[in-house]
Amino acid sequence: MTKSNIKKLFGNKIKTIRKSLNMSQEEFGYLIGLEQDSISKIENGRRFPSPKIIDEISYKLQLDYAQLFDFKNNEKTLNIDKKIQLEVESLNSNTKEFFYNFIKIYKLKHKQ
Repeated sequence: MTKSNIKKLFGNKIKTIRKSLNMSQEEFGYLIGLEQDSISKIENGRRFPSPKIIDEISYKLQLDYAQLFDFKNNEKTLNIDKKIQLEVESLNSNTKEFFYNFIKIYKLKHKQ
């Protein structure tokens, strides 16, 4: 496997993850601390992220390195729990409290 192939495979993996989260390149970049242009270059295999950025992706998405570099399962998307967690983390505390109360009421009403 060449360096170029690894950059392309990793870029495809990041793109798959980002799309599974229904995020734009700009939103994903904001999440991990990069500009949209840098995300585009990574996804297109023209740039490989630094170890610091790989750490940030791993931390923010709560994926271990094996998952990030598992190119055999590149089509696999994040599960719903991770998607919800990432969405909730981006909310302010009042909105989080609102949704928490909503979930409690929903569970009571639907006996879950």
